[in-house]
Amino acid sequence: MKKRILYCNITYACNNNCEHCISYNVRNKSKRAVSLEDYELLQHRFQLTENDIWTISGGEPTLSPSFTDIIDFCYKVSKHIIVYTNGRKLGSISKSTLDKIERIIVPIYGAEEQHNKYVANNLAYKETMESIAKIIDYDPNKIDLKIILDENIDTEALFLTRDWNILKTNQNFSVTRVLKKENIQCSFQIASRASVIVETLIQANKGVRLYDIPLCLLSQNIQKILFPFRNISVDYDTHVICASMGGHYQLFDFHKETDWFPRCLNCSLKKLCCMIMKNYFCPKLNGNRVELMTE
Repeated sequence: MKKRILYCNITYACNNNCEHCISYNVRNKSKRAVSLEDYELLQHRFQLTENDIWTISGGEPTLSPSFTDIIDFCYKVSKHIIVYTNGRKLGSISKSTLDKIERIIVPIYGAEEQHNKYVANNLAYKETMESIAKIIDYDPNKIDLKIILDENIDTEALFLTRDWNILKTNQNFSVTRVLKKENIQCSFQIASRASVIVETLIQANKGVRLYDIPLCLLSQNIQKILFPFRNISVDYDTHVICASMGGHYQLFDFHKETDWFPRCLNCSLKKLCCMIMKNYFCPKLNGNRVELMTE
């Protein structure tokens, strides 16, 4: 049986104010929240097993008073727990809770000035970096550091900071960009910048996920790595269970082909190309190997 994914925003509270946030509930400060009892209802309904995946997001999930209880409950069912967080509160999570989380995804928008401007909080970068450093020192495979590109951000300034000396010891990265509702097209400038970062990380023997950047716009070196895996299949049930309070849920098919351009239809890399709004499964590059993984 293929792995199932249960995705849940457990709170819409957030301690950042990102200008690109597309969540209606976050922007409007919804008080809706998911409790441990909701998870118990969901487990009763779906009977997830040890092979399935719990994906926990928000808002900022670490602000939920039920965060630790939900992690404990999920871990009893499956050790595959993914948490999306801005990272600011990660340093206060106990090691026992941290050990139960398989992967923590933390976005970075650049050096301190750029990052704080983008998330509209002057404390964000410092708190996020302190938390990340603490966890990398504990387990360099725990965090997936998401490097986010945008035309208006000098993300690469991060690589010239002292903080990068710590961050580069992390093992797993993602490279993506800000998706704007008014224009989802990716510029050649962004793709070129992404190519340089991805190639640098691969040369440093890091695992790199790629999404929301058309693969055909990336460098030939990256495309050569991807090409032998162009027919790879997804080892997941692509109908993601998107859950909410009260144990309610919807099933969404998150494995639709991308359509950045008309030529996408005949592209040899279309099975690997990932547009998050349509496809939750992206290529992860490890040296010369490629897997299709969750974002």
